[in-house]
Amino acid sequence: MRHEHSLDALKFFLADVRQGLGPYPRSTSSLSGIGLRISVGASLTIGLGSLNLSEAFKAIDLAAIALLLGMMNNVSQLRVSDFMT
Repeated sequence: MRHEHSLDALKFFLADVRQGLGPYPRSTSSLSGIGLRISVGASLTIGLGSLNLSEAFKAIDLAAIALLLGMMNNVSQLRVSDFMT
């Protein structure tokens, strides 16, 4: 295994451990905080040379993004209509 791949595996392992531990005591995890962590992680992955920019763009799955946006739209409409209460 190359050095870059072991660094990537370590980053993903630490992110999984952090996610499994849940929120830190006396802290909240908001959507903006999660987005910030994802942005910083993506920037570090590209900045450290694990992926170049063209590989990062190729890794984006537009079908999955469209599915998630559609699901979020459905859930928000169901919540507004008091279906989830």
